[in-house]
Amino acid sequence: MGIQMTIPFTVLQNGAVSVETDQNTQTAQRVNAIVSTEVGQRAMRAAMGLPLSRLLFDANDNFIASEMASLVTQQLSTYEPGIQVLSVTPDTSQSNNGLAAVNVNYAPVLQASTTSAVANVVTIQVGGTVTEVTVNGNS
Repeated sequence: MGIQMTIPFTVLQNGAVSVETDQNTQTAQRVNAIVSTEVGQRAMRAAMGLPLSRLLFDANDNFIASEMASLVTQQLSTYEPGIQVLSVTPDTSQSNNGLAAVNVNYAPVLQASTTSAVANVVTIQVGGTVTEVTVNGNS
């Protein structure tokens, strides 16, 4: 079972970083982070996210719902490949008030076996030259 930092990033009272071990919660946090990010908000992944401010104030609710569903599906397939999007149902009934909700129904993609080949050690020299890769598993 993997461990990931809790999203949003949280520091506990003892100074430790809050982590999440439940895989379903991890996936839900990542989906929420992708859907609630405005395009350009993340400097290192400028294309990630949705044009939320433009979508929320568009005059045509049907167009908003259709475009939002398409964009959510595209973003999740790009940035969260560990899931299969089953349906995206936008609720734009309050879009004139700057509110919208998106219900995303997804299923996890079957995970790789824990005995598949994985690189455990990689040595990279200054300048980016890889000099050593140790692979464990059934390679």
